[in-house]
Amino acid sequence: MLTLKSAFGIALIVASAACYEATPSTSSAGGGYGGSYGDDSDASDDAGPQPTLAFVDANRTLNAVAGQGVGVFVTYQSGGQWLVQWTCDTAVTNESCFFQIDVRAVTGSPVVLASDSIAPGGTVGPSSPGTIQISTTTTTEEDQASFVTSAGATLSVAVLLNGQGSGQYFFFVQNGKVNGGYQGALADPLEFEPTSP
Repeated sequence: MLTLKSAFGIALIVASAACYEATPSTSSAGGGYGGSYGDDSDASDDAGPQPTLAFVDANRTLNAVAGQGVGVFVTYQSGGQWLVQWTCDTAVTNESCFFQIDVRAVTGSPVVLASDSIAPGGTVGPSSPGTIQISTTTTTEEDQASFVTSAGATLSVAVLLNGQGSGQYFFFVQNGKVNGGYQGALADPLEFEPTSP
């Protein structure tokens, strides 16, 4: 088990369902960032900014202390099982966080909600064909929802925090490190591709 500290003061624990491997993945997807994680809003494409792709180590977990920091944590278990968890910094700021999270499969079969554990008053349901939307007011609990899609499918996650885009709060594991060691701002929405199906 490896404990890491993020730039936002959240103590993150990276664990593996199997033995921890110190060497980076040798898959072409997991070997690097595949480009910048930052906001592509300056892109000149007529269709607008292109989503940014992050590679996620399969079968790893991220854990944070609820109430101590703001974060949206995305992990993947082999076979097409995704887990999205989110926390607020209420114990520090005495403020709540209103999250709106949209999840959809970019490739493979449409995403299906497997389970959820969210704050009272929160809602989970389809917002458009193929997209599941979660709305919660989060305080000192860790909210979460799990999803199933095709093994190896790419998942898109978009987050609004108190009505504002909040890619800066995404956390995932790449090459055994939180966010692959990347320290800059992250795009929102962010697409996640597992390193193995």
